[in-house]
Amino acid sequence: MNIYELLPDDLLDYIYSKIIYKNNTKLLEDIKKFPLIKSWLYFIYNTSIYDITNILNDLVIEYIVLIEKKENNLYYNLNELLYIVNNFNIYYYINNENIKNNKIKALKIIKNLMMDLEPKYIEYIVEPIIAHIK
Repeated sequence: MNIYELLPDDLLDYIYSKIIYKNNTKLLEDIKKFPLIKSWLYFIYNTSIYDITNILNDLVIEYIVLIEKKENNLYYNLNELLYIVNNFNIYYYINNENIKNNKIKALKIIKNLMMDLEPKYIEYIVEPIIAHIK
């Protein structure tokens, strides 16, 4: 039997009333944009592995520029961005040997990047590539 079971109900109610849960404001935004991201992912899956790698590279650059720049006030030149993207591609290595598994792996990474970016930036990257599929 623990100590909380021995306390009277009035005291337990008082203790529980003092517990403050932090509201997650990002959760509501994620819920609102997820259907849009899900539809983009459906169309992206039906493109070639070459298009998927291009989208992935563009999203990585966008993520680096927007997210990390806001957090650390960093400024990247083009050579630094290309170096980071090349390292990212080597780390996740998406090739043509097993296209279906690579597509699924790439789509998981793309989904995670999309959840951190605003839809207007994603739209500029994704819409020109998937326009011919819609």
